[in-house]
Amino acid sequence: MKKSFTSKGQTCYALLILILAVSFYLYEYLLQVSPSVMTAPLMRDFQLNAAIIGAMVAFFYYAYSPMQLPGGLLYDRLGPRKVITIFMMICVLGAYLFAHAQTYAVAALGRFLMGVGGAVSFVGPLILATRWFPAKYFAPISGLVQLLGAVGAVLGQVVLSHLVQQRGWRSAMMDAVFLGLILVVLVALIVRDYPKGTKVPPKEKLGQGEWHNLKAIFANKQTFILAFYSFFSWFPITVFAAFWGVTFLSSKFGVSTSHAAQMMAVVWLGVAVGSPLFGWWSEKIGQRNFPLSFAGLIGGIAAVFVIYFSLPVWLVLILLFVLGVGTSGQALSFAVVRDMNNNNVVGTAMGFNNVAVVAGGALGQPLVGYLVNLGWHGHIIKGVHVYSLSDYQQALVVIPLSFFMCFIFGKFLIEETHCKRIGEIND
Repeated sequence: MKKSFTSKGQTCYALLILILAVSFYLYEYLLQVSPSVMTAPLMRDFQLNAAIIGAMVAFFYYAYSPMQLPGGLLYDRLGPRKVITIFMMICVLGAYLFAHAQTYAVAALGRFLMGVGGAVSFVGPLILATRWFPAKYFAPISGLVQLLGAVGAVLGQVVLSHLVQQRGWRSAMMDAVFLGLILVVLVALIVRDYPKGTKVPPKEKLGQGEWHNLKAIFANKQTFILAFYSFFSWFPITVFAAFWGVTFLSSKFGVSTSHAAQMMAVVWLGVAVGSPLFGWWSEKIGQRNFPLSFAGLIGGIAAVFVIYFSLPVWLVLILLFVLGVGTSGQALSFAVVRDMNNNNVVGTAMGFNNVAVVAGGALGQPLVGYLVNLGWHGHIIKGVHVYSLSDYQQALVVIPLSFFMCFIFGKFLIEETHCKRIGEIND
């Protein structure tokens, strides 16, 4: 790889690096949502009810959530290239184990390793963006990262659903393994931590810098307030869009899993459009709070109508799109994290915020599975537990509630930064 670049050449190289880093996030999302189109065969092959399969799928988040903070620390310590390469290999290993699992324990271990590997996928592109691009591009880039994550989710639901129907869920997962191996090689060969000529700050002795970073971010109460917002803003995605929503739509409209996955793709389209749009809008008006609260409000209203009202399909699709747009505050929350933290701790701060973001899956997927199973009347067809529409509606009340919590936090509790970095806010 040529070590010196013209300004235009360096910009193209920066874009290539960002695309590869985001491809890991896309890949991780494909794996994260893949069980949503395999629910029936997984229930059949492993003899599971809704509560137990919810717990198995959530093993991804049992690793993904607690690994966010150490992942941020590793980025600050080792740099994005090494961290992304190593953790993507772990992700691929988890997918391989899941594809070949014959027992619940091995399948859960595969999901757990996928969560370990995928835990660093979102923060990596954001850290590279802070090093390779001017500050004014950060909020739109964070939205772009979320957009491509949504693309991964669509691939994981729409494309995998067809592969599962045609070849079975194990073969579909092996296709994902081969894709991951290709990405590992490309990242290792091309991604670099800094532009050529950048003065890299010296690293403190192991442990000293990390402890200092943790104290710096935890000393600010806004760190925790923003974390609660982030938790509630992404809860509908990890619980509804990433898993239970496909089964719910199939039950509500009496359609196949593949058709329901296509409907759910509209939510991801809303995420893809809304995330960069809200980043641009926030920078345009010079405010963070109004977009954050507005996102929660429209998402909550859309969720209520989708889950509890009998509406024509075309209107449900529009509302699903709005629901996806309503989660856009999650991407914008990382711009607020950047506003509130210095460069030397921003990786750790983003890692902590992402703990809250993905904790929704760890808590919500088994919770909804438990609530759905409470209404089960003992119906089993071909080894698959069958649940009614009312069972799903009763359990999914947590979705609109989480959106409305976002409105409250965004409107009343998060401090306005006016899109300025720490030290500039009071200028």
